[in-house]
Amino acid sequence: MQFLFDNLTATVIAMTVLLILASMQMRATRQQVAQTSQDIVQRQAGQLTTWLEKDLGQIGKNMSDDETAFEEPVDSGQKWLTEKFVFEHEEIDSTGTVDTVRVRYLIESTGSSREIDMGGTTKSVELYQLTREKKVVGETGWQAKGGSIPALEYFDVDLLDRNAEPVSDPVSNEDDVRSVRVRFSLVAPYQNEELAVPVSRTNVVIARYPLGDS
Repeated sequence: MQFLFDNLTATVIAMTVLLILASMQMRATRQQVAQTSQDIVQRQAGQLTTWLEKDLGQIGKNMSDDETAFEEPVDSGQKWLTEKFVFEHEEIDSTGTVDTVRVRYLIESTGSSREIDMGGTTKSVELYQLTREKKVVGETGWQAKGGSIPALEYFDVDLLDRNAEPVSDPVSNEDDVRSVRVRFSLVAPYQNEELAVPVSRTNVVIARYPLGDS
């Protein structure tokens, strides 16, 4: 009888240890998934920021003061969601040939959403995709350049005055424009309770508009 009791006790202890080890393994797996998710969203945010800094820093380059280097951003009607933004600059080669290069950002719904844990509550976020297109005026049509970002929560373009306020009708009031601001948010690809920051919400890129006065 004592032998059976000892065996039963040993079995219970062994099962308890196995459950503890399994729980620890599951926790480690969730942490690894969360870290991978965070790494992905931070890398994508860094790539997009680099594109924006390069593109926005060239708006109006080599163009004369009487030329407008952008079209008014097309607003979707939703908060912080621009559907289209087109801008340009000129490139001059070693022979003196001048090419007008246009860049177009298109932001479209992916038709999907993602559930985000907001610390006890869940929020459903619609996802948008940014496509970057480029063309040389008079030579090529629009071509996708630089890849695309498929997991945006929002992407907002504003043309700002010297007080960092959005300019109303910026094409007609180009002299008031002093900078271009883009705000965007990327949604992490995987969500669980171990993810410290489910959405990267603080990415802002600002570039001075070169045609305005300092």
